[in-house]
Amino acid sequence: MISLRKIFILFLTIILASGVSLGARPINLFYYHHAIKILRPDQAPLPPGKKFTHNTYIGMGSQKDSRFVNLNYREGYSDVSKKVLFLKQGQSVEFQIDFPLDHKLHFESIDKNIPEITLNGKPVASFVLLSESFDNVLKISAQKQSILTSLFLLPGKPGSEKKSNLLFLVIDSLRGDVPGFNGGKYGVTPNLDEFSRKSLVFEKHYVNSSWTRPSTLIFFTGQYPSKTYINFWDYPVFESEKKAFYASGIQTLPDYLSRKGYKTVLIGNNPFFTDHRAIGVDVGFEEVYEFSFLEKDTLHITNQFKKFWDLNKKDPRPVFVFLNYNDPHKPYEPPFEFVNTPKTPPGTDPRKKAYLGEVAFVDAEVRKVFEKIGDSMNQFLVLVTSDHGEVMNPVHARSPFNGVYTLFGHGQGLYEEDIHTPLLIKLPGQENSKRISRTSRSIDLFPSILDFLGFDTKPLSIDGSSLRPLIKGKESEERMYYGESRGVKGVRKGNFKLMKKTYEFHRRGPAWDGRVGPEPTFLYDLDSDPQESKAIKNVEIEKKLSPFFFREKDSKNLYTIRITNPGKEEKKVKIQIRSSIGKIQLEESGITKRNDTILNESPYGVFLEANPIEGSEEIQFSVYPDVSVPDVAISINGNYSTRGNFGVGDKDIFPNNCSLSKLECFPLYTSYGKPPRKPRNFRVQFWVYPSGQKITDESAKLETEAIEILKKQGYIQ
Repeated sequence: MISLRKIFILFLTIILASGVSLGARPINLFYYHHAIKILRPDQAPLPPGKKFTHNTYIGMGSQKDSRFVNLNYREGYSDVSKKVLFLKQGQSVEFQIDFPLDHKLHFESIDKNIPEITLNGKPVASFVLLSESFDNVLKISAQKQSILTSLFLLPGKPGSEKKSNLLFLVIDSLRGDVPGFNGGKYGVTPNLDEFSRKSLVFEKHYVNSSWTRPSTLIFFTGQYPSKTYINFWDYPVFESEKKAFYASGIQTLPDYLSRKGYKTVLIGNNPFFTDHRAIGVDVGFEEVYEFSFLEKDTLHITNQFKKFWDLNKKDPRPVFVFLNYNDPHKPYEPPFEFVNTPKTPPGTDPRKKAYLGEVAFVDAEVRKVFEKIGDSMNQFLVLVTSDHGEVMNPVHARSPFNGVYTLFGHGQGLYEEDIHTPLLIKLPGQENSKRISRTSRSIDLFPSILDFLGFDTKPLSIDGSSLRPLIKGKESEERMYYGESRGVKGVRKGNFKLMKKTYEFHRRGPAWDGRVGPEPTFLYDLDSDPQESKAIKNVEIEKKLSPFFFREKDSKNLYTIRITNPGKEEKKVKIQIRSSIGKIQLEESGITKRNDTILNESPYGVFLEANPIEGSEEIQFSVYPDVSVPDVAISINGNYSTRGNFGVGDKDIFPNNCSLSKLECFPLYTSYGKPPRKPRNFRVQFWVYPSGQKITDESAKLETEAIEILKKQGYIQ
């Protein structure tokens, strides 16, 4: 008899597979699968001796199994991170598989030790798995310590549907006005120009952030940076941010495609997408070959791709390769043969000429990549773009949003030269070029990739939408642009762009002292001022654009203090709310509207005196930016509250003898959806409606290796 669980899985399979059977695609055992369960997950500490981090994609972020890990090591010129099954001698793992099997178990052994394989208690010959049952147990047992990679089930009868390969090629810091196919006159992109003649050319493509980590996260999530929990104000990634990201349910592009049978690989210089440094997070690639510790990395990146392509011919799966060149990112040091390639007028800034020389260098390497793929290019979906531009206009030399000098840099604004980047898309088998003059955005790339590969995006939480309607000319209205970067958010609609200085994305640390100041806006008419040289004033336009600044309604923790006095005895209540980081923001409600309330506000806190209170009244407030828990002190009839006194007790505030002169931390009653009941007697109640954000006072210290990488790449001085 088939259990209810099996019936549910079969029903879910029909919905998810959209007519494709469970056995039609390779099934990667390093990733969550709705019809496969790991029996008795191992919660032991990570293995010692080597650099291991948890593979958080095996159990949808919630399960950590010490056998399923990322193995991080140095190989030749690259840092390698691979998802592996690590089994000590005598250790095993069992998979419960709830569908019939006609598959072959595929794996590669790093240490050349071959484990014992059984299916339903019987030894397996030649790793062939055959069973008509809907209740199977696959067991992998290590006779000696075994480290297995490329662990997947290959169907004996693959589906007729052949998925295209995906090459996502990113050239860091490449401005949109530099390539010849976008009107650039510098002569530095002959190979990309040739490729564009068989591609879709998006003339007005904009990234939704302006430095590498948040912008690349957009590629992998399709969401605005502030929704992915990883801060983009400073370089360290806090442990709480990693935990929130992994537990959030965000499905990344490499995770999604890995579950659909793809082999997913990152090759390039991008130190922000492995979890073994304090500057990155694991976004789900099966393999990562990372070259950020090298100063001269470009040639090595190309060679690694060639090596991968030669070895990958043995892998039956389609591939997703994210190929990330760091050049022309600073420092600008083109090889000698490319120094004089750029066609520049006399008086050109030497830094710009060196930057253009690096563009020419990378363009030559891209040609080698395309030549290596050769005739197989028709089986590829190819995207060529950049994660951001580069500031070269002296008017933008010092950012008005955070005061940082940013000429020949990026990440401190959302000017056109920060965010306008090239975008080429070549569909499988495409032979003709087409130019798209309407606005496209980097949040649109994730859903477009899934659309072009024939996958459904409806189950995913994505801020962008597929570019297919733009390509087919079925959109009459220009897509609105919204972006976020360090200390700034911006919106563009039509020819107007509005940018606003904001503390919303700040994090405590050496780059910010905790004070919140003015947040001015900057409005530009891009028709009359395409270089954004001088902000204009137009109250009507600002009023129209301001509502498009993105902020989720539940993006902040909302604190509530309720004072209830059902009796006739007079109660004089004084409340002080203070935060050393950020600013207290009062909501319009209850006690703040009373005529006899004395209200004083300072940059760090709020003081209220309510006299008297009859009935029940509330004050609501938040901390801006939402990175610290506020301190609260309450005095009732001149006496400072302690636990259990003055109606202040369980499920309320626990001030522990705090006073207006000495504020202490306390536990809070957390309310999910509804407030606590109103009391029958006098009581002061204090609770919080939590957002998804985790508020901690933790600090993160960059490792020496991470600091050296950031210095080499010009991120820090």
